[in-house]
Amino acid sequence: MKSVMKQIIFSSMLLLIIPSSAWIFGWQWQLTHADSNLLKGLFGVTQTAGYSWGILTCILLSACFLRCLRFRLKVALKFLVLLLILMVIGQTVKIIMKNQIKEPRPFLVCLEKKHHIENKNFYSLNIEPRTVLLKRLLKSETNAPTWLKKYWQAETGFSFPSGHSIFAASWALLAVGLLWPLRYYKTVIFLMLWSSGVMISRLLLGMHWPIDIFVSILISSLLSILSCWVVYRWIDPIPLNKKKF
Repeated sequence: MKSVMKQIIFSSMLLLIIPSSAWIFGWQWQLTHADSNLLKGLFGVTQTAGYSWGILTCILLSACFLRCLRFRLKVALKFLVLLLILMVIGQTVKIIMKNQIKEPRPFLVCLEKKHHIENKNFYSLNIEPRTVLLKRLLKSETNAPTWLKKYWQAETGFSFPSGHSIFAASWALLAVGLLWPLRYYKTVIFLMLWSSGVMISRLLLGMHWPIDIFVSILISSLLSILSCWVVYRWIDPIPLNKKKF
């Protein structure tokens, strides 16, 4: 388990390069004209970790894990319950922290500065009035594509931390802990790249600050270590000499 913990911590440090680089180079999101095709590609990536496509992603990744781990039926059911608990805990932590810290999203901060609106006044409104106000503010914006404006109108909640990043990083780090020892290197690398893509998309779409991503990775790291400990200790030790299909 110590070696698994080290692998997860090392992989977490690799993911932390993304928000850390934004800090080091002084990068800040700006409401300026951007490549619409690039943004649309990033939007596709971000959707795989969102509410609309997240369930499908969970189903596909759960099937992938079960195929690789080759658990017996009873053990597989326990593992699926663990995955569900992991995702629920991650999103619950996100909701609690968002409601306590109440950090506005980057795109909203830019709009507030431009139109001289206090974010406290914005967040004092209910969800529907927020959407109406945001739609009015975005009418005059020509730098953002229409589809992105619609997406922003549906995302009027708080920024810190990133639920998408917690979701993606948890899957990637869980793969590091469970699949890397079984030599499913390509699968783990793919999930790490996908997780990185989700985090980058959240930054470039104006949805999150670097600190949101940074803390989300730390949360995912802790949850993944705990989940791997439960798997190795209580569900199945997963012998390291299992062979791939």
